[in-house]
Amino acid sequence: MKDIQLISKLCSKYPKKLLSLENSPDVIYAVGNLNLLDTFSLAVVGSRACTMEAKALTEKLVKELATLGITIISGMANGIDSLAHETALNCGGNTIAVLGSGFDVAKGKKIFKKILDGDGLILSEYSPKVPALKYHFPQRNSLISGLSDGVIITEARKNSGTLLTAQHALNQHKPLFTFPWNIDNENYYGNNLILTKGARGILSYKDIIDFYPKLNLPTLEKISQKTIPEEYKNIYKTLKNNKLSDKFIYINCTDNINDKKIINDLNDKLSIITDNEIVLPAIIYYKNEKPVDYIDSTNQILTGDKFVQLMDKWEVNK
Repeated sequence: MKDIQLISKLCSKYPKKLLSLENSPDVIYAVGNLNLLDTFSLAVVGSRACTMEAKALTEKLVKELATLGITIISGMANGIDSLAHETALNCGGNTIAVLGSGFDVAKGKKIFKKILDGDGLILSEYSPKVPALKYHFPQRNSLISGLSDGVIITEARKNSGTLLTAQHALNQHKPLFTFPWNIDNENYYGNNLILTKGARGILSYKDIIDFYPKLNLPTLEKISQKTIPEEYKNIYKTLKNNKLSDKFIYINCTDNINDKKIINDLNDKLSIITDNEIVLPAIIYYKNEKPVDYIDSTNQILTGDKFVQLMDKWEVNK
């Protein structure tokens, strides 16, 4: 695990969004990329025992928001929370997790390692060995809301902890969003309840983006209209003019190229020609004679030939 940083309110690194909260902790334990604290972020929370409908909706929404560069915040619990983190990471996005325990208790989770490997950030107000206790989670939920620029509830049952996060958002005057559901379905009782308390009903990610006009956030359509930078066209030309492997794309990567940036940027450029399905080319970078492997988000290898076909289609349709 990366080094843990202890950040007090007197430190410049302390999350600025928490300073205005009445009960913000005096110290925060952090591991990972602290720069994410200064990004525009939205919290996405929901049920642990989530329904298939809520899971599909959450995955689609988070993929869209993360692709736009929005940092996704959640609580790393099972169900919707972990799904939100994982989906953001799978499409090359940013995520922040807030724990209701110390790091030592949570570090065994696969998602813990994945967040740190994906240049994300994990926070807790509890020292590393403190266990997860029931009364920790209301405060954890307050921090999730406090760190965000808005809170999205995708699924909430009656009396669920998710509703505590929603109430914190209302108390903190944070924008609160949710999807309306069938009023006879108890799995979504909380969604409809918070609509009566001031939450904003949404039907798609665009309803959220439209709420923040001053930020001039892009839409997926605008992102897909970007032209491919010359450096990526050169990658394409290199592949097209050389014999391609039937399993991998091979690229010699120089030391001054950021591997993750290339992957994410290529992913953005290719998303339009694959109906906005996220595609990460399976590339082996040879950097300092050490291979670094990448595969696509569905764990399927994208062959060199397929990559060129996609790029050919882009060149025709852009």
